[in-house]
Amino acid sequence: MAGTAVGLAAQDDEAEDRGDRNPFDRAVASLAEAKGVRYQEAAIGGYSERDITVTASGKKFGSAGFGEKLSSLEDDVLQIAQKTYTRAKKAPDYEKDALPPAEQNGPGRWEVGDSTIDETLDKYVSPKLLAAQLARSLGKVEQFPTVKTPPRTVAGVPALAVDTSVGRLVVSKAAPYRVLRIEPYKFSEITDRLKKDYEKGTVPSMPPQIDGGPLQGDETISEGLGLTPLAGPQADAMYDRLEGYVAKLGNAVDPSVDFTLKTAGDLDCGPGGCSVRESFAGKIVPRKKGERITTNQVTAVLTATVTINGKSAGRCTSPPTVVRFAGNVSNGNLSCHVPEAGPLYSAELARRKSEAERQANAMGRSVDYGVSMRAWAEIDAQAVAAGRAQELIDEVRGERGKSS
Repeated sequence: MAGTAVGLAAQDDEAEDRGDRNPFDRAVASLAEAKGVRYQEAAIGGYSERDITVTASGKKFGSAGFGEKLSSLEDDVLQIAQKTYTRAKKAPDYEKDALPPAEQNGPGRWEVGDSTIDETLDKYVSPKLLAAQLARSLGKVEQFPTVKTPPRTVAGVPALAVDTSVGRLVVSKAAPYRVLRIEPYKFSEITDRLKKDYEKGTVPSMPPQIDGGPLQGDETISEGLGLTPLAGPQADAMYDRLEGYVAKLGNAVDPSVDFTLKTAGDLDCGPGGCSVRESFAGKIVPRKKGERITTNQVTAVLTATVTINGKSAGRCTSPPTVVRFAGNVSNGNLSCHVPEAGPLYSAELARRKSEAERQANAMGRSVDYGVSMRAWAEIDAQAVAAGRAQELIDEVRGERGKSS
């Protein structure tokens, strides 16, 4: 019996020496069941930041930019239905006239096809896929934290950390267990560890090589990834924001199609409103060098903003029109009508007429009069077909319903 007791004690000591894996397994299991996961990452030196959320089905949205704080993110990103869209978080001045007045102080229009962000977004995966990556890395770990491991905190949360092949995985120390961060191994930390091993005369110990996970390839430039698994009210907020992003795809444009207005265009105003007609030359510009052009038609929309005597008279949008290309060029014209400009035109014409009559009576001769009319016009290629934006909204709502 004494021998048995000694054997059990030895096994307990051995298990204690290996540390406690349970918090990590439970945190990863919880991540796998999350409705979404938010990634927050900054590069060393703060020259770039990303704040990307990925739903359980893999839809991705968020912000990216340059600066020293995540609050300085400049551009929104959205990846849905195998297409990537980007927009300015605040609409630039040159784009405001193409937006409804109520939206001109908000984000710019979505643009499709920014290939420069695709590779970056690839590393941010769904909660289940990320959990699978972390689980595989934990299977290679031989030493987990013990009661003797120095404590640490992340955003005020007591935490545990373990070195894995995806980076240093940090989870909450107490239930409910959740994944908090993945960190790269800093060069200064590695050299300090080697120095201490040398001074102790022990075998040099190195952290595992990062061979998978979201830090792979960026381990020398990333400050690490903050991770927030989303469930309950946080998941509801996630879907609200995603739906808001998708709802604006109806005015998304395709920058690979360049429309140039040929002339000053025609603007005709009267009591019934103002009509705008613009002639254009269109050209498809490959997004990448050597890219083969396969599109022979696009859907184009004319947007025009009209002023009368310097006063805003309204805006109009032409019906979506299919424009066909011969090779990669096309020519044509589009028009739209601003009915609400009619009353302003009539009022301004009457005012100018009255002023001219007063001047004529005072001067004893006739005085010419008229109104000044101007139109700002732009033609864009639609990136999302009519009705498709609503289909994508319905898809997001369906995903939300399934996750409830």
